[in-house]
Amino acid sequence: MALNTNAPYSGEVEYGRVAGDEPGVAVNGGSLTIDPQVGYTDGIGMQRASHRSHYTGVVSYDVVYPVKALLSGMLRASASNSVAAVACIAGTQDGEWTLSSCQPSGFTARCAVGEPLSVNLGYWGLPTQTATGAAQGAPSTNVDVDACGFSVAVDTVDYFVQSWDVSLNTNPGWWVAQNHTTSDSAPDGVLLGVQEVTLRLSCAKQIPDTVAKFTPDEHDEDIDVTIIGVNPSNAAQITFTLSELCTPTETGSHTVGGLKVWDYEFTAAKQLGVLTVT
Repeated sequence: MALNTNAPYSGEVEYGRVAGDEPGVAVNGGSLTIDPQVGYTDGIGMQRASHRSHYTGVVSYDVVYPVKALLSGMLRASASNSVAAVACIAGTQDGEWTLSSCQPSGFTARCAVGEPLSVNLGYWGLPTQTATGAAQGAPSTNVDVDACGFSVAVDTVDYFVQSWDVSLNTNPGWWVAQNHTTSDSAPDGVLLGVQEVTLRLSCAKQIPDTVAKFTPDEHDEDIDVTIIGVNPSNAAQITFTLSELCTPTETGSHTVGGLKVWDYEFTAAKQLGVLTVT
């Protein structure tokens, strides 16, 4: 099928695949940016010269009930500049983009009282387009569709968390040499930079100074948080384990649905080994 012969689209829309599998149930689709890196140089007399650099592709998927192996696969346990590369697909039923040699830009996992777990997955890769697409299939399991109940403990204490989100930023960058040519204008790949882990909690019970150490001269850099999602049978489905978090910033309180809550933002004291997803 030639590109665009099916437009305007009347059938299913291809949402995306990561490493050959549907990353989860699509919510609000996702985003895809194919950038040919066209730039301009302006001169006197209203002159302009255009030029281009290496082309790049960036994709993100907004999903619920995600495949937890994908989250775990974004994390580095050692001082490296990459993880296992994956291929990402995004497109429609009559055309799709495949991003090869993808490295993760990071993720944000979030849940609140009465809501399901939702995740934004981000990847950078080298794009190619094909003239055929496929309808979105069923996602892999790994996380039960009813896993919207989470227990959250800060140093083993329950502070009545109303919502939480865990974010990973891998700080990716394009790796390219000066000697690339116009016939080979793809970058050589993606390298990962500083690994940043951030945790945000909205709590109905205030975390005391004796625990978080807001005011002492020496801050706490060994706060441990566990976030465990269970199914209706109370079986653990996914667990976020965060360690060596620093004294958080407290911003609050404010009222949510008549309930007073305090917001906290924690950052990790180290890059490696502070977050696992199991």
